[in-house]
Amino acid sequence: MQHHSTNQFNAMNDKEKFITGLILGGLAGAAITLFLSSNKGKEMMSDLKDKSDDLQDNVKEKVAEFETAMETLLEKARKVTEQFGSPQDTHQEPTA
Repeated sequence: MQHHSTNQFNAMNDKEKFITGLILGGLAGAAITLFLSSNKGKEMMSDLKDKSDDLQDNVKEKVAEFETAMETLLEKARKVTEQFGSPQDTHQEPTA
């Protein structure tokens, strides 16, 4: 059994659906604009910006730590390779 409002919506033609969506979208946009222009909305946006800046700084710091760790690992690998020689050096072709 369908609700009466669902039947009404299904009975609307495409033009009526478009106009209804346009009105609802406009109302939602107006409500968001009013909220964001209020003191509470401005405070929320400021808090979001601060958190975003903190997150960006944290990501940059973690990337720098990762790069340092990779450079250290590569340097250790180079030293081991130099100490033991590369695999190609140990498998020399016999000379005739």
